[in-house]
Amino acid sequence: MRSWSWAAEGREGGVLDERTEPEIVARVRELVLEIASREYPSVWVGKLGMSEEDLSEFHKMNEELPEYMRAEPGEFVGVEGSGEGFRIPEAGGPRLNGLDVIRHLSGEMPEEADADLHNEVMHVYAAKHGKVVIYVGDEIAWIPKEQLTDADMPWLLGLPKGGPGGIGLQARPKIAREDLPPVVGVWTGGCTKALPIDELAPEQVDEDLLEDLHYYAAGGHTGPFVIPETERVKAYLAEHDVQSE
Repeated sequence: MRSWSWAAEGREGGVLDERTEPEIVARVRELVLEIASREYPSVWVGKLGMSEEDLSEFHKMNEELPEYMRAEPGEFVGVEGSGEGFRIPEAGGPRLNGLDVIRHLSGEMPEEADADLHNEVMHVYAAKHGKVVIYVGDEIAWIPKEQLTDADMPWLLGLPKGGPGGIGLQARPKIAREDLPPVVGVWTGGCTKALPIDELAPEQVDEDLLEDLHYYAAGGHTGPFVIPETERVKAYLAEHDVQSE
């Protein structure tokens, strides 16, 4: 599974000092406050659609239209003269708080969506605790070539330290498995850590960090998120009395 994970939090990072421009630090604090004001992303159960609030607004607007212009959720509406149209969304399934999904239902969503949700949730969670998420490094598994799967092949990073051939196998996408050395490195995910703003080292307050903060402060997200209605999810809904929209 390719994913992003948390490193243990600690104080090994340096603290901000005179080398870090005060106005940059002030801007980081402002962005973190903006992110902290965000709600955690919602996760639809079963299917994406209109929320209860959206559905209420839709019915209100529908009632104000002439009868010939009215439509129902899920109905396909053609655009006159264009031969095209659009389908009005249906009512969606129940919605869960993204933090709750990460805490209690991790692994129930498709792998990529689960990783995207985890990444978004951890940025908001960190900000609500006065912290920022920084990249720590890559996680690499050293795997015998006979145990490699087809899914591993695009993620080859290199060879064990001191091995022949050096690194950069990812630059040779057509390399045959039989031509690989006995053991190769495979990227399995990235590792991040949440640090209080005052514990950030000057070199950690870089362009990448500021871009991330700007993105999430502006409401950036990778959703919408949908979790399948598996037996585990159904049990969670029943236990927490979560009703359909």
